[in-house]
Amino acid sequence: MAAPPSGDLNSRFSSQLSRRTRRTRSSESAKPVHLTSIDPALSRASADGVVHSFRPKAKPLWLKLLLRVQQGSSIVTLLLIVGVLATYGWTVYIQQQWGKAYDSLEALKKRERQLVSANELLKNQMAEQAENPTTGLLLPDPSNAIFLTPAPQRSEVQPKSSPSPEKSFPNRPLGY
Repeated sequence: MAAPPSGDLNSRFSSQLSRRTRRTRSSESAKPVHLTSIDPALSRASADGVVHSFRPKAKPLWLKLLLRVQQGSSIVTLLLIVGVLATYGWTVYIQQQWGKAYDSLEALKKRERQLVSANELLKNQMAEQAENPTTGLLLPDPSNAIFLTPAPQRSEVQPKSSPSPEKSFPNRPLGY
Protein backbone atom coordinates (compact mmCIF):
# COMPACT_ATOMS: atom_id res chain seq x y z
CA MET A 1 0.00 0.00 0.00
CA ALA A 2 1.42 3.35 -1.01
CA ALA A 3 1.96 6.13 1.52
CA PRO A 4 -0.55 8.99 1.25
CA PRO A 5 0.68 12.15 -0.44
CA SER A 6 2.06 14.79 1.85
CA GLY A 7 -0.81 17.16 1.17
CA ASP A 8 -3.39 14.53 2.03
CA LEU A 9 -6.05 15.47 4.58
CA ASN A 10 -5.40 12.39 6.75
CA SER A 11 -1.67 13.00 7.08
CA ARG A 12 -2.18 16.67 7.95
CA PHE A 13 -4.77 15.70 10.55
CA SER A 14 -2.55 13.10 12.20
CA SER A 15 0.48 15.41 12.31
CA GLN A 16 -1.50 18.29 13.81
CA LEU A 17 -3.18 15.95 16.27
CA SER A 18 0.15 14.59 17.47
CA ARG A 19 1.50 18.15 17.91
CA ARG A 20 -1.66 19.16 19.75
CA THR A 21 -1.48 16.15 22.11
CA ARG A 22 2.17 16.93 22.90
CA ARG A 23 1.18 20.45 23.82
CA THR A 24 -1.82 19.30 25.90
CA ARG A 25 0.26 16.80 27.81
CA SER A 26 2.76 19.46 28.73
CA SER A 27 0.17 21.98 29.87
CA GLU A 28 -1.46 21.72 33.28
CA SER A 29 -5.07 22.14 32.21
CA ALA A 30 -6.28 20.15 29.23
CA LYS A 31 -8.95 21.61 27.01
CA PRO A 32 -11.22 19.51 24.83
CA VAL A 33 -9.94 19.11 21.29
CA HIS A 34 -12.28 19.87 18.43
CA LEU A 35 -11.50 18.73 14.92
CA THR A 36 -12.25 22.15 13.52
CA SER A 37 -9.80 23.80 15.89
CA ILE A 38 -6.98 21.51 14.70
CA ASP A 39 -7.47 22.00 11.01
CA PRO A 40 -9.82 24.49 9.37
CA ALA A 41 -9.81 22.23 6.30
CA LEU A 42 -11.80 19.71 8.30
CA SER A 43 -14.64 22.16 8.77
CA ARG A 44 -14.69 22.63 5.00
CA ALA A 45 -14.52 18.87 4.49
CA SER A 46 -17.50 18.29 6.77
CA ALA A 47 -19.47 20.83 4.77
CA ASP A 48 -18.51 18.94 1.61
CA GLY A 49 -19.73 15.67 3.13
CA VAL A 50 -16.34 13.95 3.55
CA VAL A 51 -16.47 13.69 7.35
CA HIS A 52 -19.53 11.85 8.59
CA SER A 53 -21.07 12.00 12.00
CA PHE A 54 -20.98 8.96 14.23
CA ARG A 55 -24.65 9.16 15.15
CA PRO A 56 -26.56 6.03 14.13
CA LYS A 57 -29.07 6.63 11.39
CA ALA A 58 -32.62 5.38 11.71
CA LYS A 59 -33.11 2.00 10.04
CA PRO A 60 -35.69 1.78 7.30
CA LEU A 61 -38.90 -0.12 7.98
CA TRP A 62 -38.08 -2.97 5.59
CA LEU A 63 -34.75 -3.53 7.37
CA LYS A 64 -36.45 -3.58 10.77
CA LEU A 65 -38.97 -6.07 9.42
CA LEU A 66 -36.20 -8.29 8.04
CA LEU A 67 -34.38 -8.19 11.39
CA ARG A 68 -37.59 -9.26 13.19
CA VAL A 69 -38.07 -12.09 10.72
CA GLN A 70 -34.48 -13.18 11.29
CA GLN A 71 -34.97 -13.16 15.07
CA GLY A 72 -38.21 -15.10 14.75
CA SER A 73 -36.69 -17.68 12.45
CA SER A 74 -33.74 -18.05 14.83
CA ILE A 75 -36.12 -18.79 17.70
CA VAL A 76 -38.12 -21.24 15.59
CA THR A 77 -34.88 -22.94 14.50
CA LEU A 78 -33.74 -23.22 18.11
CA LEU A 79 -37.09 -24.73 19.13
CA LEU A 80 -36.94 -27.19 16.24
CA ILE A 81 -33.44 -28.26 17.22
CA VAL A 82 -34.55 -28.79 20.82
CA GLY A 83 -37.56 -30.78 19.58
CA VAL A 84 -35.42 -32.94 17.31
CA LEU A 85 -32.94 -33.63 20.10
CA ALA A 86 -35.75 -34.50 22.51
CA THR A 87 -37.33 -36.83 19.94
CA TYR A 88 -33.99 -38.46 19.26
CA GLY A 89 -33.34 -38.98 22.97
CA TRP A 90 -36.82 -40.39 23.48
CA THR A 91 -36.35 -42.77 20.54
CA VAL A 92 -33.02 -44.01 21.87
CA TYR A 93 -34.51 -44.47 25.36
CA ILE A 94 -37.48 -46.42 23.97
CA GLN A 95 -35.17 -48.63 21.92
CA GLN A 96 -33.06 -49.38 25.00
CA GLN A 97 -36.16 -50.25 27.02
CA TRP A 98 -37.45 -52.42 24.19
CA GLY A 99 -34.09 -54.19 23.98
CA LYS A 100 -34.12 -54.90 27.73
CA ALA A 101 -37.70 -56.20 27.57
CA TYR A 102 -36.85 -58.36 24.54
CA ASP A 103 -33.83 -59.86 26.34
CA SER A 104 -36.05 -60.57 29.35
CA LEU A 105 -38.65 -62.23 27.10
CA GLU A 106 -35.99 -64.38 25.45
CA ALA A 107 -34.66 -65.44 28.88
CA LEU A 108 -38.20 -66.36 30.00
CA LYS A 109 -38.77 -68.38 26.82
CA LYS A 110 -35.50 -70.23 27.44
CA ARG A 111 -36.53 -71.00 31.03
CA GLU A 112 -39.94 -72.15 29.81
CA ARG A 113 -38.30 -74.58 27.36
CA GLN A 114 -36.03 -75.85 30.13
CA LEU A 115 -38.99 -76.35 32.49
CA VAL A 116 -41.05 -78.14 29.83
CA SER A 117 -38.07 -80.37 29.08
CA ALA A 118 -37.49 -81.12 32.79
CA ASN A 119 -41.24 -81.81 33.27
CA GLU A 120 -41.27 -84.27 30.38
CA LEU A 121 -38.15 -85.97 31.74
CA LEU A 122 -39.83 -86.37 35.13
CA LYS A 123 -42.99 -87.79 33.50
CA ASN A 124 -40.88 -90.25 31.52
CA GLN A 125 -38.91 -91.26 34.62
CA MET A 126 -42.13 -91.79 36.62
CA ALA A 127 -43.61 -93.90 33.80
CA GLU A 128 -40.48 -96.06 33.71
CA GLN A 129 -40.63 -96.50 37.49
CA ALA A 130 -44.32 -97.42 37.31
CA GLU A 131 -43.55 -100.18 34.80
CA ASN A 132 -40.90 -101.65 37.13
CA PRO A 133 -42.49 -104.57 39.07
CA THR A 134 -40.45 -103.83 42.22
CA THR A 135 -42.26 -100.54 42.92
CA GLY A 136 -45.46 -102.31 43.97
CA LEU A 137 -47.75 -100.38 41.63
CA LEU A 138 -50.61 -102.31 40.00
CA LEU A 139 -52.40 -101.78 36.75
CA PRO A 140 -55.90 -100.40 37.17
CA ASP A 141 -58.51 -103.16 37.46
CA PRO A 142 -62.27 -102.44 37.34
CA SER A 143 -62.87 -105.09 40.00
CA ASN A 144 -60.80 -103.08 42.47
CA ALA A 145 -62.74 -99.85 41.77
CA ILE A 146 -64.60 -98.19 44.63
CA PHE A 147 -68.02 -96.77 43.85
CA LEU A 148 -69.61 -94.08 46.01
CA THR A 149 -73.31 -93.52 46.36
CA PRO A 150 -74.55 -90.01 45.77
CA ALA A 151 -75.78 -87.94 48.68
CA PRO A 152 -79.57 -87.57 49.14
CA GLN A 153 -81.25 -84.62 47.42
CA ARG A 154 -81.82 -81.55 49.56
CA SER A 155 -84.79 -79.30 49.27
CA GLU A 156 -84.30 -75.94 47.70
CA VAL A 157 -83.92 -73.08 50.13
CA GLN A 158 -85.74 -69.90 49.24
CA PRO A 159 -83.66 -66.75 49.77
CA LYS A 160 -85.03 -64.28 52.26
CA SER A 161 -86.28 -61.08 50.77
CA SER A 162 -84.00 -58.25 51.69
CA PRO A 163 -85.36 -54.81 52.46
CA SER A 164 -85.32 -52.39 49.57
CA PRO A 165 -82.00 -50.57 49.26
CA GLU A 166 -83.73 -47.20 49.16
CA LYS A 167 -85.07 -47.59 52.71
CA SER A 168 -81.94 -49.06 54.24
CA PHE A 169 -79.64 -46.18 53.28
CA PRO A 170 -80.16 -42.72 54.73
CA ASN A 171 -80.39 -39.76 52.41
CA ARG A 172 -77.51 -37.96 54.07
CA PRO A 173 -73.85 -38.40 52.99
CA LEU A 174 -71.78 -40.89 54.96
CA GLY A 175 -68.58 -38.87 54.98
CA TYR A 176 -66.70 -36.02 53.49
